[in-house]
Amino acid sequence: MNTKAIKEIPCVIIFTTNRDQGKSVVSQISKQRPGWSVRSVSTAEDLIHILNHSTVDCLLMSAADKEEAEALNAIYTELDPQAAPSALMAVPLEECSIVRQALAIHQTSAFYVLQNNPDNMITAVESVMRDCHAEQKLRQMNTLLAQLIEERSKTLHESSERVRFLSEFCSDAIFEVEKDHSTGTSTFVRVNHTACIWLGYTEEEILKLPFSQFLEPAAIGEVKQLLLQTMEPQEFRFDLIVKARTGEKLFLDVVVRAFESETGLHMLAVARRSLPSDFREKGGDPEDEYQWLVSKTGQLMYDGNLDKQHMIWSGAAEQITGFSIKTLSEEGMRGWRQRIVHDDYPKVMDAINHAIHRLSSYDVEYGFLHESGEIRYLEDHGVVLPDHTASGHRIMGTIKDITEKRMREEARQRMERELQHTQRLESLGVLAGGIAHDFNNILAGIIGLTDLALRELPSDSFAFEDLNEVLRAAYRAKELVQQILAFSRQGGRERNLIYPHMITREVIRLLRASLPPTIEIVANMDLQSGAVMANAAQLHQVITNFSTNAAQSIEDGVGKIEFQVSNVEIDEKFSQENPKLSPGSYVKISVTDTGHGMAPSILSRVFDPFFTTKGPGEGTGMGLSVAHGIVTDHGGTILARSELKKGSTFDAYFPRIADEESPEERILSEDSESELTHILFVDDDEAVLRFASSALPRHGFKITLCNNAEEALKVLKSGEKHFDLVITDQIMPGMSGTDLAKLIHAENPHLPVVLFTGFSPDLSAMYWKKSDTLPVLRKPINVSKLLVVIQKVLKRAKNKQDSSS
Repeated sequence: MNTKAIKEIPCVIIFTTNRDQGKSVVSQISKQRPGWSVRSVSTAEDLIHILNHSTVDCLLMSAADKEEAEALNAIYTELDPQAAPSALMAVPLEECSIVRQALAIHQTSAFYVLQNNPDNMITAVESVMRDCHAEQKLRQMNTLLAQLIEERSKTLHESSERVRFLSEFCSDAIFEVEKDHSTGTSTFVRVNHTACIWLGYTEEEILKLPFSQFLEPAAIGEVKQLLLQTMEPQEFRFDLIVKARTGEKLFLDVVVRAFESETGLHMLAVARRSLPSDFREKGGDPEDEYQWLVSKTGQLMYDGNLDKQHMIWSGAAEQITGFSIKTLSEEGMRGWRQRIVHDDYPKVMDAINHAIHRLSSYDVEYGFLHESGEIRYLEDHGVVLPDHTASGHRIMGTIKDITEKRMREEARQRMERELQHTQRLESLGVLAGGIAHDFNNILAGIIGLTDLALRELPSDSFAFEDLNEVLRAAYRAKELVQQILAFSRQGGRERNLIYPHMITREVIRLLRASLPPTIEIVANMDLQSGAVMANAAQLHQVITNFSTNAAQSIEDGVGKIEFQVSNVEIDEKFSQENPKLSPGSYVKISVTDTGHGMAPSILSRVFDPFFTTKGPGEGTGMGLSVAHGIVTDHGGTILARSELKKGSTFDAYFPRIADEESPEERILSEDSESELTHILFVDDDEAVLRFASSALPRHGFKITLCNNAEEALKVLKSGEKHFDLVITDQIMPGMSGTDLAKLIHAENPHLPVVLFTGFSPDLSAMYWKKSDTLPVLRKPINVSKLLVVIQKVLKRAKNKQDSSS
């Protein structure tokens, strides 16, 4: 698929104090790029006016010497950073080095110095506009990605709280028991609120007490034997009598479900109140039995006198309201009405008054203030009965606790909203995947051709330094694309051999531009420190989060931030003091500030999601939580220490690994059969073809280029050339790379094919499992990695031919 670098009409402004020179540059550029909008200005006022009223893609400034260049740079630095475009400073060849050194101290971002040559200027302007457009769009997508991840994290947090709430306020008692396989002992690990009310203890007290505290002596042996015999996941049921703190006996019907856990067997027991054995077997006092049975229905019954406002209650009074029947009866109707939630009170009174006037029934739901201070939701069904005068005199009804039902309905509605939200995220994921494909095609040309150009330049030249910066920026853009692909569930988190001190230097360079000069930045890094296997973008995010928190903690903008990167060896003693760290070799990244510091209570929660000490709208509380998750996922850990008014230190430990042999060294050590290797390279993107035609011949490969699959098939069928390998793009007009591979293998099953693609959502996983001759190579890629893949594919093809012969 052909991808144009600039899809709209580019707008270029020439800024020079020499009007004639400005007109000359405009004429030269317009002649070679007639489709561009090119204008010349000579005053700062005209430049600011244009920037405020139109979108400028590139600002080209022309200076004759160092003094003029510094004057133009002073005007540029005064521009609004949001409106200022990327800028190029064109100077005579003999002034390039002098101007670069003079402007370097200003650390102006998006500002480049080049030779005053028309051809060079046009090429440079195109490159700057292409890179800036790509980086702007990538950052927009990365911002969107961060917002969506934050939304998902909040949704997960809310779901966890909802489950906890439903369990906590269930009308049945819930006990969680953990059985240790190694010792055979069983202990409570959690009980819900209902269990605490029934037993008369707090949860902390129950967790510390042995089982025998709640059991009758005769039942202790039976329960212990039952727990000992439970050795595998299963479900069983039994009756149990337990003792409450008051000495009351509770008759329970218990259902137990056992699950496997990391430490042993996890048992979840749900207990429901049941009839005592004497009622079930022998029978008891009829009145007592009636009251007991009514209380176990879970409903509260009332019979009231409207004239005297008296109420007679029976049933599950304490279970529903928390108050005893005696208390409710003494308080009468007035006391009950006082506990109805204020917002629901009018509708309750309207329903009852309407029933009184019409001598009819009523049904109403309302909130009620429980004795514990919580709000319970009740369903009240009642009827008004007349006296001898046919006036409302008696009111009777039943009340049921529907809090759980209400919560389930709210949970259902929330799940529906979450489903709609998930569908929206999936739609955005498809969009993100499509954008990532186009960016990968752009980056394939930038990275590949820049890598080739670096090989032709002396390492001590200014051009080599500039191109190195371009290559680093392109790799950062590649990582942003990987984040977009990961969000769209079409790409993974690629991890490579990375030196943390290099990532830290990049963070420091970006940090210097955003911090005031009153904050001192100290870089104390061991350049010989080792490598880690990590994702560069995630490591960059961790260090950035550390440094951002450090900068925000420095009050009045005066202080110091110190970065340290070094190799450390974790011994047994240190590991015992910090159990999350196993003994071994690590690379430690430390960020220390002289800010306000944190109290121990704050420090203990600093990695909790959504925990922040900032004001509303100033922070999400996700920065350090995300950083902790990234480091943990890489097999490391974070240690934090802080002291009020002295500052904080965050240490990130990553497992250190040995350096790998350079990919090019491995290729050079192989036999030199590449001189006889002929590659058919198929891609519809001109930048990718240009990269292939420049890179592969330099390493001894013969190459034939095709713009589409149909052209490649014609070349293969002609039989005029012998090919050892086919490298093809996946998404092309007309025929895809996989279809081309099928046709090739139908004619020549032994000809290896490599897919070279930026992104393809329609690759069939089953097809790859059947065809082990089609490795997928993701764009963008540098020359070294491309050569490694080619060498591996050719060796595998040769081994297959040797084994078959």
